Amino acid sequence: MLPFAILHAGQLTNPGFETDFQEWKVQEKQPVSSLTQAAAHSGNLGLHVSGPGARLESERLEVVPGQKVTLEFWARATSNGLGVVMLVPYGGNKRPILNEKNSPPVVIVVKKSPEWTPYKVEFTSPEEATHIGIWIRSWSGAKGEAEFDDFSLKIE
Repeated sequence: MLPFAILHAGQLTNPGFETDFQEWKVQEKQPVSSLTQAAAHSGNLGLHVSGPGARLESERLEVVPGQKVTLEFWARATSNGLGVVMLVPYGGNKRPILNEKNSPPVVIVVKKSPEWTPYKVEFTSPEEATHIGIWIRSWSGAKGEAEFDDFSLKIE
């Protein structure tokens, strides 16, 4: 995946953190997320998460109900369960559409691996969805480090 790909409708503006946290909202009580060269899968920068409390949200892309959404990214982690990536649909009220457990419908837990691992999930946008985005989190109580890079959110 190229860090400076031509932007088409339905694509993230800053999928590899190459322009700092532009188009990503960081909402952490204590800073645990940083951008470093060592965390780059490709390009110059990647996201490094150290410990619990990571709270990042991508820009939101428009969807219509029933559209196929494909999320892909690369990650590595020093422990299981520290890094979590969620695919989050939003309704017309701009609030997240959560499931019966009060969490996003798609939750990907990054597995322990010193090597970069590709992750991919496909999802159909729900009936009330108008937008979709990505949340990156680290569970409270989790220990270790995780790195993320090269996100792709394809909407068809």
